[in-house]
Amino acid sequence: LYQNLEAQVAEKTQDLAAKNHELDTLYQTTSFLHQAHTSKDMAIGFLQQIVPVFQAAAASIRLIDSQRGRMDLIAEQGLPEHLKTAEQCERLAACFCGEAAQTSGNIPILPLQTDANDPQQTRLCARTGFRHLAVFHIEHKHQLLGILNLYFSQAPAIKPQDEALLHTLCTQLGVALTNIRLAQESQQLAVLQERNLMAQGLHDSIAQTLTF
Repeated sequence: LYQNLEAQVAEKTQDLAAKNHELDTLYQTTSFLHQAHTSKDMAIGFLQQIVPVFQAAAASIRLIDSQRGRMDLIAEQGLPEHLKTAEQCERLAACFCGEAAQTSGNIPILPLQTDANDPQQTRLCARTGFRHLAVFHIEHKHQLLGILNLYFSQAPAIKPQDEALLHTLCTQLGVALTNIRLAQESQQLAVLQERNLMAQGLHDSIAQTLTF
């Protein structure tokens, strides 16, 4: 009865600590998302919360514009300058991130291969020195809003439960981004309605004066 009791207690304690860590990360990130006022501030703060937890060498958030076929960089952390402005990284059909954005479901962590015989065929992020890349969809009600990229210089120690947590966090980010967009659209609509009322009042006033 007591032979493996110590090992079982240690295993349960470790599992409980991992669960508490996940809940703390989820709570801290969700709390921040409800406090941010702009999409850019929200994305930057989101990366500041995520990168240290999963020990990524760099990270980025790009919003998808399907009509233009572009991925607009809204926030980054640790990303080299040439990757921020690379045309290849902004087109949906030109890089791995764009391919992942158009694939249903999250992309598992994949190694970035380098081709010594043909460096031009090596992905730009691999030539930078990154060795692994993970792409997570930022969605709201099955609508793709953007992608979260995590870059690793060595093989990451991310477990399946970590991937599930990242998926949940990205979903929360998608909800928060949608709420900000709706709030902005509501403000724009209120301004347009006010302008229409002013224009109508001005029109009626001039018409009444002329009629008089």
